[in-house]
This record gives sequence, C-alpha cells and structure tokens, in this order.
Amino acid sequence: MGHRYRTTSRFLPHSAHRIAVVPVVAALAVIGAVLLVAEPYSASEHGDRPLRLSFVGDIMAHDVNFRMDDFSRIYTEVAPHFADSDHVFGQLEFVVDPDRPYATYPRFNVHPEYVEAAIGAGVDIFSIANNHTTDYKADGVLATLASMAELTERHDIHYSGARAEPDESLDIVELDWRGRSIGFLAITRILNDWDGWELTYVIDWSRRSTERVLDRLEDATGDYDLFVLSVHDGTEYQPYPDERSIAFFRDAVDAGVDILWGHHPHVLQPWEVVERDDGRRAVIMPSMGNFVSGQTWGIGPDDTDHWRANTGDSAIFRTTVDFDERGASIIDIDPLLITHYHHPAGGVSVEILMPMADRDDVGDGWRGFYEDRRRRSGRFARRETYENLEYNLPEYNPVGNQGGR
Repeated sequence: MGHRYRTTSRFLPHSAHRIAVVPVVAALAVIGAVLLVAEPYSASEHGDRPLRLSFVGDIMAHDVNFRMDDFSRIYTEVAPHFADSDHVFGQLEFVVDPDRPYATYPRFNVHPEYVEAAIGAGVDIFSIANNHTTDYKADGVLATLASMAELTERHDIHYSGARAEPDESLDIVELDWRGRSIGFLAITRILNDWDGWELTYVIDWSRRSTERVLDRLEDATGDYDLFVLSVHDGTEYQPYPDERSIAFFRDAVDAGVDILWGHHPHVLQPWEVVERDDGRRAVIMPSMGNFVSGQTWGIGPDDTDHWRANTGDSAIFRTTVDFDERGASIIDIDPLLITHYHHPAGGVSVEILMPMADRDDVGDGWRGFYEDRRRRSGRFARRETYENLEYNLPEYNPVGNQGGR
C-alpha cells in the first residue's frame, strides 16, 4: 500500500491565545521537543468560524456510577464546556440492554437512560467498539445496536463500531458541517469475548487485518473533507502508548486520517501533532483516559501514588479544524483537564480539575490530592512529547485488581 504523506511529529506549544488569533513563534528552547510554528487562522477568508470538535475518554459504568439517583449529576460541571463544540465524541464501554439488569465489571451493562445523560450533557457522536462490546456475546451487540437506534430516533446522535449482520464491511458514518463532510469510523483491536466478534468492527493484530483496514482508510478518506478514526487499543494503565500502536496510528494518518482518537488504557497518554508534506496537520490521541468511571472509588486523599489515582485524570480534548483547497488541518488544540470527584450526594461526578484544590467544598486532605493531580496531568496539557514526558506514574500491578476494565 502506497502512503500519500510523510508524517513527522510536531508539538503545539502552550499559549494563552488561540492559534486562530496569534501566530505561534517557536522561540523557546525545549530540550527533546520540537515546537510547531503555526500560521494564524483568518476567519474573514472563510466567512465564518472554524469547526470545533471535542473528544473525551471512556464512558464507563461502575456500580458507583449507575447507582446514582440522577445520572445528569455526573456531567453538571463539564456540560457547559461542550456548548461551543459542533460535535462531542465519547466512547461507550458497555453493553446497552434494557432487558438485562445494570451490571459492573467484568461484564458491563446499562439501560438507555444512562446513555441519555451523556447525550443531555452534549455528547452526540459515540464509539461502541471496545473490548466490552461482546460482554454478552452476539445478543448483547444486537441489543446495544437496537438501543442506540432508538436513541438516534429521539436525539440527533451518531455511532459506529458494530453492525447487525455479519459481513466484511466497515461502514463509515458521514456527518455534514456547513457543506463539509466528516467521515467517522470506530474500530477495536481487542475483545474480551470473541463470541459475537463478527458483529463488531474488530481489527485484530494480524498483518492481513491491519493491511485491510489501512487499505480501507486509504480508499475512503479522500471522499471526506475531514476523517476521524476511533481506535480502542493499547495496554491498560500504562503512561505511554505501545510502539506497535504508535506505528499503526501513524500509518492511519499516512492513509488520510486527520484525527485519531484513542482509548482503552484508562489513563492519559501523550498526544502528538503530525505535519503532512503539504503543511496540513493531523493529531493523534493514543489514550484520553476515563471520562466517566468509578475506578478511583475506594482510594483516599493520601493515595496520590496509587495506580488507581491515575484513572481519574482525563481531559476534554478541544480541537479546532480549518479547511482550504488542500483539505482539513488542525489549527488549535486546547485540552481542558478534568477529574473525578466523590460527590457528597453520592457517586462520582466529572469536574474541572484546575479549581478543585481551591474549592471550599473539598476537604483539606483532598485539596492536596487534587493539587498533586493538577501537577501530574498538567504535563499532558503542556503538549510534551512521547520521548521527554515524565508522568511519574507507578507501574500497574494487577494483583488484587478489582477494577473496571
């Protein structure tokens, strides 16, 4: 398969101003990092504002989440930050079967109202391709598809990652934005149960499967003004993406993917901007961590070095896209750090991280906890590279793990 682009890593410097307004000058000397010099965006040349997309991590369903008396409370603090996005992408890591009871790890199930809370907060594009898609085998896949179809009838949402009939096709969802076409495809490279795999968009790690999906992307991406690929892959709880995952991500960008949105490790991993030969930029997010989860439940304010503490670090990955005669290009990335909060009314809510250490309703011990999380995950927001980023995360120890993978 011939590649259309030479991909080289570039990294956006942090700025208090958007690239759309102020050009970035790469005058900083940063050891081990290469800064991206970006051209300013001129809205007047295009007649209106650019496309704004937000991406979040895994939306999970532990018992502390689905036993909440009001699911909308999960999103109260973050929902306003979706308001200026044209689309918000979220990953559903569970089966949606109203005829089964709610269930937590190791086989997740929720009812449609749990998903509706995310929709009400502003999430409107969903990946349903992950290792838990087949938790209840083919019947669970079909139930999820039926539930998502019903939700689509009631709300203006879209989803990708599974199909009702077994075949070889990977159907691409097409979105329209002011006459521009956005292609969206969700795949997983992992399944916990292979009974029902034929109904999922699973691409295993065989050479044949990998080449097949890259060929599909190379054939399809040119039909869209922007292409978003969701990939469920990687090693859980590790601070860096696997080398083979990085290689696949970059091959996918080489095949025409503009935004690669990754998940599965349940912790934040460094992201990178890729500059094409023609100057346009793509972005790779290997792992966005957990958006909604109960994996921090049970740790205390002194457990900042516990591996579970890292599962509460995440971000809303706000991305701005420009279009010209060459195609789409990423012109600004603005990650908003978020965290998980043991809400006094019960359950876990998603909160903006930065104010947590100063809030009056956060106890003194927990203020120190959130200050530590702010320090650690702040490195993610500063756009440092795979090579020089120090997350200082302890290695994951699976002994005694009762997590929600």
